[in-house]
Amino acid sequence: MTKIILKILIVVIILFQYICAAAAVEDIRLSQKAIEIDPLSYGAKGDGVTDDTESLQRAFNVCSRKGLICKIPGGRNFLVTSPLFLWGQASIEGDKTKGIITFNVKSSPYLLNIGISGRKKLAEPFSGNISGVHFKVIGGNEGRIIFFWRTDGAQILNNTFDVGRYAYSATSSGNDNNWVVNGFQNLIRKNISIIGNKIVASSNDSGSEGIGLGNFDGALISGNTIIGVGDDPIGIHFCKNIKILNNELKSVDGRLFVVNSSNVEIAYNNIERMRSLKDNKFYTGISLLYVGFETLNKNEFSAPTNIDIHNNYLYYPPGAIDQGAAIYLYGTREAVVKLNSVVNDSATVTATALHLLPATFTGLWRDPDHVDHSNIARVRDVVITNNVSKGKYPLEMIMSGNCIDYDGRINVNNNTASGFKFYCNKVDIKSNFSY
Repeated sequence: MTKIILKILIVVIILFQYICAAAAVEDIRLSQKAIEIDPLSYGAKGDGVTDDTESLQRAFNVCSRKGLICKIPGGRNFLVTSPLFLWGQASIEGDKTKGIITFNVKSSPYLLNIGISGRKKLAEPFSGNISGVHFKVIGGNEGRIIFFWRTDGAQILNNTFDVGRYAYSATSSGNDNNWVVNGFQNLIRKNISIIGNKIVASSNDSGSEGIGLGNFDGALISGNTIIGVGDDPIGIHFCKNIKILNNELKSVDGRLFVVNSSNVEIAYNNIERMRSLKDNKFYTGISLLYVGFETLNKNEFSAPTNIDIHNNYLYYPPGAIDQGAAIYLYGTREAVVKLNSVVNDSATVTATALHLLPATFTGLWRDPDHVDHSNIARVRDVVITNNVSKGKYPLEMIMSGNCIDYDGRINVNNNTASGFKFYCNKVDIKSNFSY
């Protein structure tokens, strides 16, 4: 009798384990099904004509609250006419940019707002990814497609941004109390990756920008292609711990622009001036790569510090009409510029290959780092080595300003250019080659 009862108990236990296992498998299946949602299930049409703003936002709300993936299916075009919001662990994933979100927003400079659930509504910082989506602008005035208010660990991967003739940048971040109250106290910008995106514009010299970041701590900007923007293809403002690597940048009059930032590596980028895709004209730019200050008016911004610029290729094609310098180093500290190539094939370019100079302010500047005590951000500890200026019309490398405004180690060694104008005794200049 005891053996029979024991056998029955064993059978019951096995059945119970089987039922639990089956239930667990079903839970996994359900969770796998629930991890992705389709905006079509929330009323969106995706026909490019119907206004899908409210339906798309409903889908984004669910994804943001539950940490799900909102799929943008291929062959669909979701028309948006007012700002969208995304936060938390949500993600937006497209079908290799075959699905489109089209913006025609006249009432807002910020289109897809990250890390808030509405205007003046703080939400969990965004830590998901936005990938494989085709973003398109067909109306509005000017602004930013993806605007980072509160984000930590986000990834922006393999998207296409088609802004046409409109003055919109792909990404940006900044301070606007009309959107996030108490300014920078409530803003979070950390550890973002912007990789493999394509940005295409048809601008003249007053047109759109590319990738912009402000007040970030930690960013990797790599493998992006930016073509036809009127202003800066990449703009880094008041940031630290930034890597800008392996990007293809072609702008009408802009620069790879790094201001008031520290611990920045700029390497293996191709940076070119190009004709406008809007009217096929060249416009006058003042730099291809600029490291310096946001403004020379009254401010208390830190000088750019610990800047590593190496193995970049900068190009002026025939017909370009740039002035200024291919590489500007403006009031920099602890900078190394090495193994870069500046190629000028235009007889109408009057720029220099490299220009090193202190920053002299028109208004009062107070150095928050207490390194400089005058109204001038001195050049301090800069090494310029093994760079080449070449092409049909090679350019020279120069310095300007008063020698008293250069401090620490200033080395200009083993470079090749059409000429060198470094006149201060404290500059160690040797083994350079002039054409």
